[in-house]
Amino acid sequence: MSPFPTPVDGRYPVDLHYAHDIVDGDLELLQELVTLFISDYPPQLTALEQAVAARNAPEVQAKAHRLKCSLGNIGGWQAYKLAYEIELMGLNASLGEAPACLNRLTANIEAIMIFLTQADWTAVAQDWLKADVAS
Repeated sequence: MSPFPTPVDGRYPVDLHYAHDIVDGDLELLQELVTLFISDYPPQLTALEQAVAARNAPEVQAKAHRLKCSLGNIGGWQAYKLAYEIELMGLNASLGEAPACLNRLTANIEAIMIFLTQADWTAVAQDWLKADVAS
């Protein structure tokens, strides 16, 4: 299995097929995971920003890893990949590209948040999944 599943539908910043599978089709559980992500990501991102600004490689690695896991739980693969890149930068104590990568990560998370804070994102997810099953 690839560590970075390819999003099934490029229209959304989350892989809805994966998100559906990870909760075994339980939309209520998916909503709980999303709610948890929405409340947890801001302090995680802030901690990562602070670690990058301080050029603290071990903290960069730890904070990026935690954020990466949160993104993986909701299928936010593009952002996940960026968090993983930053995690590796911390691991290798090579933070030269970390600020630029962090900017791309932040933009990807913003796209995820725009999608997940739509009042009808669950309906979009259900419609997309129905279309996926029918094809």
